[in-house]
Order: sequence, then structure tokens, then C-alpha cells
Amino acid sequence: MSRTFVKWEGEHIMRLVTEFNHKAMIQATTFFKGEVKKTLSKMGTGKAYKRKSVTHIASIAGKPPAPDLGHLRASISKQTKKKKMIIKGFVGSDLEKLAASTDVGTDLEYGFYLEVGTKNMKARPFLRPTLMAQRKKILEFFEKANK
Repeated sequence: MSRTFVKWEGEHIMRLVTEFNHKAMIQATTFFKGEVKKTLSKMGTGKAYKRKSVTHIASIAGKPPAPDLGHLRASISKQTKKKKMIIKGFVGSDLEKLAASTDVGTDLEYGFYLEVGTKNMKARPFLRPTLMAQRKKILEFFEKANK
């Protein structure tokens, strides 16, 4: 009589898969951060304003904010968090930083308001449109990690 032995390595496999996906999340957030910064580097197509010796061409509502001094672009950051088998990636403005003074995100409150708008200003989204435009490329990081 022959015997068959099966050893379940599920925990080990799940740790490996989680680690591969964590590396993919780091790659994806790094890529996405760069794409957001590119989006925030494009010239505006709206009204021109003159401040001292500098002319700023504003963005139109619904389009990403046009660069002025570059503070928002410079403040974009990324972070990944891994807890057991849950992996999260963050890019952009972080309201928790504003409230808790942590070291993640941006302390530029107006980044959030540009993204979603206010009662007096229409949104100039830059995160969500960039994410939608790059979603296939971002998914590729995870597809490659799990081959």
C-alpha cells in the first residue's frame, strides 16, 4: 500500500504573498507619487495673475492645480503600512498629519481643498484623476509580484 503525505504550508505561503504584495505596494506608491508630481507640474490654462514680478497662470475648475511656487508638488509624500496580511498605500495630502503632526503626507491643508473643492471654490483634483489614468500601470506592479 502506498501512502501520500500532504504538508500544508499555508502560513508560509501567505507570508510570502504578503511580502511580495508589500514590495509591489512600495513600487506602486513610488510610481504614483511621481505621476502626481508630474500632474502638478503642468502649466495652467486659466486666467493669468501678476504678483510682483511673477505671472501665474491659474488652472480652470475641474483640472489639476497649476504650479505657482511648487510647495504642493514638493510636499507630496507616500507611505505604505503593513499589518499582518493587510497592506495599505498612501500618497498625497494627509489630514491626520494636520491634526496629529505626524511625519506623513503634507502639512499643506490647501492640497485637500484643491482636490475636493470648498463652498467658495470648485475642485482642482490632482490625485483621483492621476490614479484613474494610471490604474492599469499600478495594477501591473501587483500582477508581476504574484507571478
